[in-house]
Order: sequence, then structure tokens, then C-alpha cells
Amino acid sequence: MPTVIGVKLASIKDMKVVIIYGPPGVGKLTVAKRLAKMTGFKLFHVHLVADAILSLFPFDAKEFCPLMGKMQLVLLRAAAENRKITGVILTGVYSGKTDMGLSESLIKRLSDLPRARIFLVKLNCSERELYRRIKQPSRRAYKKPRQKGILKYLLKNYRLDAVMRFKKSLVIDNTKLSAERCARKIMRHYGL
Repeated sequence: MPTVIGVKLASIKDMKVVIIYGPPGVGKLTVAKRLAKMTGFKLFHVHLVADAILSLFPFDAKEFCPLMGKMQLVLLRAAAENRKITGVILTGVYSGKTDMGLSESLIKRLSDLPRARIFLVKLNCSERELYRRIKQPSRRAYKKPRQKGILKYLLKNYRLDAVMRFKKSLVIDNTKLSAERCARKIMRHYGL
């Protein structure tokens, strides 16, 4: 039987990894914070890693995406090896074949981690609502896109409406849903 840090895997409870993805401004972090509060899971949102990388490299640097995947995987692997961590909520942007910090290859590698059970959640909202939300002052805390022109460029040039193909996602349109209601839907759907 495989072991992790000398403990038989059968004796270790699964670590749930909830991955919330969608375009910038859709409310990933807001919903993730609410879900973390309701479940007691650790919150590991994309900007914790992205902002560290952005302190050295611009978003379009060749180093950005490979570093994103490596850093996320290293930290999540360590979480999977820690028996005290029962759940992690990860946020990110997924755009089909183009890697914007959350790729299918990363998710597949996470699926192979000891203890990890992956639950995917895709958030959508109307384009009009995205443009409204992108201007929110709360987005200043991290290096999040806050200008309508940048969002317009991202929506035009990347497939931000893409749904991951290799594993079924719970898709939620949160145009008119509060973070609380979204979090409850996620909990109910996945039995968290």
C-alpha cells in the first residue's frame, strides 16, 4: 500500500480540492472566501501565486505560465501531504488551450496527488455584469485587471467561456446570485 510521509494512504482522509474558475471579475475570490468560511477549507486563490510572479515578470513573459503551474503544484502537493488539511479552494482563469494560470495539465497532475479529490466549479455571469464588477474597489488588493479595455481584450482574445473537458464542472451563472447562494450550491452539489 502506498504511503505519504510514512502513513498508509488508506488511513488518510481525502483532501477535497474545489477549483473555482471563470473570467476576471466573475466573483471567483468572493465565492471562494464565502465557501472557505462555510467549509473550513483553506483558501489558495490564484493571486497569491500570480502576484508573486508578477513582482518579477510581466504576465506575457515566457516564464509566467510555467512558474504559475509549478508553484501551485508544489504548494498543493505539500497540502496533500499534510493530514490536517481536509480541503483547499483554488481559484483561477481557464481559457481552453491557452494557459492563463489554470491548465488542464495542472488539474490532471493535482488529480494524481495522494488524497486529492478534485471538484470543478465554473462561474459565469453576463458580460454587462463583468464590466460592472471589474471596477469594484476590492480588486485593488491584488494585481487584478480593473479596466474595461483590458477585460474587453481578454474576452476577445481568449476563450474565457471555456469549460474544462476532462472532468465535469458544476456551472453556475452568478449574474444575480450572491456569493452565499453560490457557495451553498457548491456545497450541496458536491456534498461538502
